[in-house]
Amino acid sequence: MTHSGLPPTHRLVALVLAAHADPATGRIAEDANPTLPELRERTGLALHDLHAVLRDLDRLGWIGREHTRQGETHRARYRLHLPRPVRGAPPYAGGRRETGRP
Repeated sequence: MTHSGLPPTHRLVALVLAAHADPATGRIAEDANPTLPELRERTGLALHDLHAVLRDLDRLGWIGREHTRQGETHRARYRLHLPRPVRGAPPYAGGRRETGRP
Protein backbone atom coordinates (compact mmCIF):
# COMPACT_ATOMS: atom_id res chain seq x y z
CA MET A 1 0.00 0.00 0.00
CA THR A 2 2.77 2.42 0.88
CA HIS A 3 4.29 1.96 -2.61
CA SER A 4 0.98 2.00 -4.46
CA GLY A 5 1.32 5.42 -6.07
CA LEU A 6 -2.06 6.37 -4.63
CA PRO A 7 -2.56 9.89 -3.25
CA PRO A 8 -1.81 10.24 0.48
CA THR A 9 -5.47 10.46 1.49
CA HIS A 10 -6.23 7.23 -0.37
CA ARG A 11 -3.28 5.43 1.25
CA LEU A 12 -4.39 6.67 4.67
CA VAL A 13 -7.93 5.33 4.28
CA ALA A 14 -6.66 2.02 2.87
CA LEU A 15 -4.18 1.63 5.72
CA VAL A 16 -6.86 2.36 8.32
CA LEU A 17 -9.05 -0.30 6.68
CA ALA A 18 -6.08 -2.69 6.55
CA ALA A 19 -5.66 -2.37 10.31
CA HIS A 20 -9.07 -4.07 10.64
CA ALA A 21 -8.52 -6.79 8.03
CA ASP A 22 -7.42 -10.39 8.31
CA PRO A 23 -3.93 -10.36 6.71
CA ALA A 24 -4.49 -13.72 5.00
CA THR A 25 -7.78 -12.89 3.30
CA GLY A 26 -8.14 -9.11 3.28
CA ARG A 27 -11.62 -9.55 4.76
CA ILE A 28 -12.80 -7.40 7.61
CA ALA A 29 -14.91 -9.31 10.11
CA GLU A 30 -18.42 -8.06 10.70
CA ASP A 31 -17.62 -7.02 14.27
CA ALA A 32 -14.42 -5.22 13.16
CA ASN A 33 -15.91 -3.42 10.15
CA PRO A 34 -15.47 0.34 10.73
CA THR A 35 -18.41 2.70 10.25
CA LEU A 36 -18.11 5.94 8.27
CA PRO A 37 -18.01 8.00 11.50
CA GLU A 38 -15.20 5.75 12.79
CA LEU A 39 -13.27 6.11 9.53
CA ARG A 40 -13.82 9.87 9.65
CA GLU A 41 -12.50 10.02 13.20
CA ARG A 42 -9.44 7.84 12.47
CA THR A 43 -8.46 9.58 9.23
CA GLY A 44 -9.42 13.15 10.06
CA LEU A 45 -11.11 13.48 6.66
CA ALA A 46 -14.39 15.28 6.09
CA LEU A 47 -17.27 12.95 5.30
CA HIS A 48 -17.60 14.10 1.66
CA ASP A 49 -13.83 13.55 1.14
CA LEU A 50 -14.06 10.11 2.74
CA HIS A 51 -16.92 9.14 0.42
CA ALA A 52 -14.88 10.25 -2.62
CA VAL A 53 -11.79 8.32 -1.48
CA LEU A 54 -13.79 5.14 -0.83
CA ARG A 55 -15.42 5.44 -4.28
CA ASP A 56 -11.99 5.87 -5.87
CA LEU A 57 -10.46 2.92 -3.98
CA ASP A 58 -13.41 0.76 -5.03
CA ARG A 59 -13.25 1.90 -8.68
CA LEU A 60 -9.47 1.35 -8.82
CA GLY A 61 -9.79 -2.17 -7.38
CA TRP A 62 -8.07 -1.58 -4.01
CA ILE A 63 -11.18 -2.35 -1.98
CA GLY A 64 -14.47 -4.09 -2.50
CA ARG A 65 -17.64 -2.82 -0.83
CA GLU A 66 -20.85 -4.63 -0.12
CA HIS A 67 -23.71 -2.39 0.91
CA THR A 68 -26.20 -3.70 3.43
CA ARG A 69 -29.20 -2.26 5.18
CA GLN A 70 -29.99 -2.74 8.85
CA GLY A 71 -33.40 -1.18 9.43
CA GLU A 72 -33.03 2.49 8.53
CA THR A 73 -29.24 2.29 8.64
CA HIS A 74 -27.12 1.67 5.55
CA ARG A 75 -23.77 -0.03 6.12
CA ALA A 76 -20.86 -0.97 3.91
CA ARG A 77 -18.67 -4.01 4.47
CA TYR A 78 -15.14 -3.74 3.12
CA ARG A 79 -12.61 -6.17 1.71
CA LEU A 80 -9.08 -5.21 0.69
CA HIS A 81 -7.57 -6.16 -2.66
CA LEU A 82 -4.16 -5.77 -4.23
CA PRO A 83 -5.19 -5.05 -7.81
CA ARG A 84 -1.75 -5.39 -9.35
CA PRO A 85 1.88 -5.88 -8.36
CA VAL A 86 3.38 -2.58 -7.30
CA ARG A 87 6.57 -1.77 -9.18
CA GLY A 88 9.55 -0.79 -7.07
CA ALA A 89 8.01 -2.02 -3.85
CA PRO A 90 10.50 -3.87 -1.68
CA PRO A 91 9.48 -7.43 -0.86
CA TYR A 92 7.64 -7.60 2.44
CA ALA A 93 9.47 -9.77 4.94
CA GLY A 94 7.11 -9.11 7.82
CA GLY A 95 7.74 -7.07 10.91
CA ARG A 96 9.63 -3.82 10.95
CA ARG A 97 11.96 -2.92 8.11
CA GLU A 98 15.52 -2.06 9.04
CA THR A 99 16.43 1.51 8.15
CA GLY A 100 20.08 1.54 9.16
CA ARG A 101 19.38 4.28 11.69
CA PRO A 102 20.22 3.85 15.39
